[in-house]
Amino acid sequence: MSGKGGVNFSGKWELVSSEKYLEWLEAMGLPEAERQRGLANTPSLEIIHEGDAFDYVSRKGGIVKKVSQKIGEEYLDQAHGLSEMRVPHWEGDKLVICAASNPPGQWTTTCQLDGDRLLLCYISHHDGKDGVTAKRWFARIGDPDAIV
Repeated sequence: MSGKGGVNFSGKWELVSSEKYLEWLEAMGLPEAERQRGLANTPSLEIIHEGDAFDYVSRKGGIVKKVSQKIGEEYLDQAHGLSEMRVPHWEGDKLVICAASNPPGQWTTTCQLDGDRLLLCYISHHDGKDGVTAKRWFARIGDPDAIV
């Protein structure tokens, strides 16, 4: 099943390239050790996307994180060594995730298909203004229908 606009993010994905990710981690004020951990391993994602519900399993090195979210419902996001109550919503074919209260919060994430790749964009915010934007492209590995 797909989400709004026929978009379906289901599948297994592996990072293939990044742009300004280190700069984004620095802009978010993460300590050097956390930034280096963020760069040390190539992450992979497994996404099960059914309508307005998403289940993510993120693997980076030996760390596995599981997150479930649903369009319009708040959840605690602890990605990248940060912590914030966030809520996902659609903007066209983009999944946009931002602070649940006092948007835009610390950072905004967008998720969209870019050709045959998954593109995640992270935008830092300071004093309500956009800061650094990082982009991370993931390639599908395997059959999206094989995700259980």
